[in-house]
Amino acid sequence: MLEWNERVPHWICRNHPMIYNVTIGETSYYLDLELVAGRWLCRLDGREVQMDAVRVQPDVLSVLIDGKAYEIRRERLATDLRIWV
Repeated sequence: MLEWNERVPHWICRNHPMIYNVTIGETSYYLDLELVAGRWLCRLDGREVQMDAVRVQPDVLSVLIDGKAYEIRRERLATDLRIWV
């Protein structure tokens, strides 16, 4: 399971990068997402990762990362937000 602890509100992402602390198992990562000229710029722990994303339905994204496709699902809980890959 991937837990996505959001640090920046969604409404800010239109003009500014979204910054997340991501925990996968026992490992934590720093994720920086920014929409630039209609494409997503992604940095994971400072390393640029080639990606593209399309929303296929509410709370579901189809993401292409380094040539591999993933389905990302968001689950909103009362006190948390979880992302399933």
